[in-house]
Amino acid sequence: RLKFDNDTIKKVTRLVCFHDYRTEATPANVRRAMNRIGVDLFPYYLAVRMADAKAQSSYRRREKIENIVAMRKFYQEAIIKDECVTLRQLAVSGRDLMNLGMRPGVEIGRMLSELLEYVIDNPEKNDKKILCNYVKKKISQRENSISPLRYFCYTSLILSFQLDTKDCTTFFVCRKFNLRISSDAN
Repeated sequence: RLKFDNDTIKKVTRLVCFHDYRTEATPANVRRAMNRIGVDLFPYYLAVRMADAKAQSSYRRREKIENIVAMRKFYQEAIIKDECVTLRQLAVSGRDLMNLGMRPGVEIGRMLSELLEYVIDNPEKNDKKILCNYVKKKISQRENSISPLRYFCYTSLILSFQLDTKDCTTFFVCRKFNLRISSDAN
C-alpha cells in the first residue's frame, strides 16, 4: 500500500479532476483555467494533458498538442505580466466595497466574483478606480431595478391587501428586502 502526504493527495486529486478540462487557447480562457485549477498547479495540469494527448490515438493529436502549447504560451505571458487570476490579485477588496456602501456578507462575495470575471476578461481594467466605478454603476442599476423576488413580494402584498387579509410572512419577506409599498398601491 502506498502512502502519500495530504498535500500530494490533494494536488493529484485536483489534477485528476481537471485533466479532461478542455478549452480553446485564448488569453482569457487560460486565465480562467488558471483561476479554476490554481496558478501553482497549472503547469502540472499542462504536463498531464500533454502526456494524456501523447498516450491517446493519433486522431487529432497534432491539434491537441498545438492547443496545449498555445495554452502554455498564454500561461507564461500571464505570469510575466502578473495578470489578475485570483481574488487576492484584484485591485479592490471587500473592505473597499463596504466603503462604497455594500453590506458585508454574500453580496460582497458575489460582487468580488463578478469583478474577478470582469478582470479575467479585461486584464487592463484591474485598477482600483475603474473597478470602484464599475461597482457604483452596478449598485445604482440594482437600486433602480426590481428583482423577481421583490416583484413577487410586491404582487403578493398587493394581493393580500386586496383580499383584506394580513399575510405576515409576505410582509416580513418584503421588509427583509427593503421593499417600500405605499398603502394606496393597487
